[in-house]
Amino acid sequence: MFKYGKEDSYPHDRYLTFTEAASLLGSGKHTRVHNLVIKGDLPAYSIPLTKKLRVKKSELLTLFSAIKEKGNP
Repeated sequence: MFKYGKEDSYPHDRYLTFTEAASLLGSGKHTRVHNLVIKGDLPAYSIPLTKKLRVKKSELLTLFSAIKEKGNP
């Protein structure tokens, strides 16, 4: 079973909902992730048999690390 948000210790890549991704970043709002997808900074994926788009955990963490290094909020 996956832990949610910052408690997520699953070592492999997986697809996250926007809400899970926002929680992992420490922001409880899915709109932050949605805005990254709309701007084209983060790709989103359509998974069969699901209605909501997902983002890859590895891509999210890579993008967030790059943003942190630049000093952007």
